Amino acid sequence: GMAIGIFVGFLPIMSIQMAVSTMIAIPFRANLKAAVAAVWITNPLTFIPFYYGCYRFGLLLLPGDEVEWNQFKTALVHTSEWSWSNVRESLGNIVDIGIDILAPLWLGSTVLGIVFGVASYFVTLEAVERVRARAALRPKHDPA
Repeated sequence: GMAIGIFVGFLPIMSIQMAVSTMIAIPFRANLKAAVAAVWITNPLTFIPFYYGCYRFGLLLLPGDEVEWNQFKTALVHTSEWSWSNVRESLGNIVDIGIDILAPLWLGSTVLGIVFGVASYFVTLEAVERVRARAALRPKHDPA
């Protein structure tokens, strides 16, 4: 669940991250609470610098013209104003960003999401195993 949530949290799909992580976690029988909670690595306070880092990483893999911080920030804020009542306009806002931002952003987000998702799986697995091992060592109190 944690790995799924971290991976989805990296994807630039903020308005639907929790739903997507749930849809992925269910068939894998992963922990839903962990999957939903982990997507909050990106949130309304952190998403612009977070995705800018993903975008810059994506530029390392997919060279192109770099967009400056202020232009990136303006574009992301504009697209984050999603409206289900006006989906056409909202999708138009995303298209307006252009391939110069979207391609490296998606590539960087996906690669980093995979890397950190896999890493979080092993870190979480180790932590859970340690907690379970400690719990097994504690004396059991029988209330009877």
